[in-house]
Amino acid sequence: MVSQLERVENSYDQFEKEIIQLADQIWEIPETRFKEFESMKILTTYFKQQGFEVETGIGGIETAFVAKYGNEGPVIGILGEYDALPGLSQKAGSDVREPLVNGGNGHGCGHNLLGTAGVGAVVHLKELIDKGEVKGRIYSAVRLRGRFLIRVIIRGNT
Repeated sequence: MVSQLERVENSYDQFEKEIIQLADQIWEIPETRFKEFESMKILTTYFKQQGFEVETGIGGIETAFVAKYGNEGPVIGILGEYDALPGLSQKAGSDVREPLVNGGNGHGCGHNLLGTAGVGAVVHLKELIDKGEVKGRIYSAVRLRGRFLIRVIIRGNT
């Protein structure tokens, strides 16, 4: 019998390369808050390829989106971020300060990883829903502000 941990690890292995590739792509285009148009395109395209319904421009923020999946059960909300910060340009893989562009934007905040980790989580949840192991509706909200995010999750809609 396969344990729950083994099922999670197998699912992770299935999507690991894709999620790392997404994180690397977003690292390469460090866009700051509310200007993450290319990063948003990368993530929304991936969600659509995985069978999620995607709504953009949520809450009047052009780069905010919600990826939804499922139609019964409790709402499972996972927040993702993918913005860079000014002045944190950094060469990938270097453990010392080594900017690609002096004074340029970068992901020293790790949001390229936080956002894509959330993507990995919801893709795994979708797989469990599809197998009938979990009942729920996934709402992966990205680039939303405080109270609005809570309303999206509580209401289960935008």
